[in-house]
Amino acid sequence: MVQIYMRTNTPFSGSCTVMNPPNSVQSKTVSGHIEDMTLLMETSDFDYIYTDTFKIHCKFEIFHTITNKAIHMNVLPSTVYSEVVNFEDLTLDQFEPENGDSITFIIDKEQHVIPKKLLYATNSNYFKNICLTYKEDKKELTNELTRNNEVQAFKYLLSFITNGSIKQVQDDYDMLKKLLITADRYDVSALKLTCEHYLLRYITIENVVELIKLASSSNAKFLESHSSTFFKLYKNDITNTKKFQNLSSEDSCKIMELIENSKICETSTPQFSLTPNCEKY
Repeated sequence: MVQIYMRTNTPFSGSCTVMNPPNSVQSKTVSGHIEDMTLLMETSDFDYIYTDTFKIHCKFEIFHTITNKAIHMNVLPSTVYSEVVNFEDLTLDQFEPENGDSITFIIDKEQHVIPKKLLYATNSNYFKNICLTYKEDKKELTNELTRNNEVQAFKYLLSFITNGSIKQVQDDYDMLKKLLITADRYDVSALKLTCEHYLLRYITIENVVELIKLASSSNAKFLESHSSTFFKLYKNDITNTKKFQNLSSEDSCKIMELIENSKICETSTPQFSLTPNCEKY
């Protein structure tokens, strides 16, 4: 068994796609918050290894923000870095917990088998508690998830934990909103931040109020900050929309207070780091 881990001095938010061998249709993507010793790939297929040096191809996508001249605010394109990485004589520690047990989550009679080490690596209090205290190897969640109307979102959450990607929903605005709420409820911060980034690609004058309310209720600070900046820049147009005018006086006052206290921020990624530099608007 060969395991490939990410080594980085500075954590960053983005994604890494591992292609092995080069030009292979097989690939693995890990996205969200990536830090030192993040597991990128695990394989037992040695057919393509012919030398003592093991080569893999990685494509890095770093979430960052730039100034868009059309709307004068930060939006979310990305920079892609590609390079060949060589691994020689690599020795790695095991993720906690040390055992190789898995937990089977049962949802609508579907079974989702997730290794405990992946659940623990999310740094989610919910999943870490399950790993450390849950005695059974199966957990039925159908009734709980149905009651909260988050069956499909939770399935995508488990898929993210397993594959590190939400490619299947990144173009689905409504599901991204549900997934953000679910990620917040179950304390999966990497998924939450990933949803925030993708949701900002859909921001408009018509839906910015909705996104600000969503960010506030989900404690999504990145989404809240950039949605507030957008509101400031288009304040007159937004306050004339039906969605804003139909808000309760309490909600409209909360939003306007948030907007008045907001700052226009630009983030950069020196050495793969998200460092905000803000100036009062």
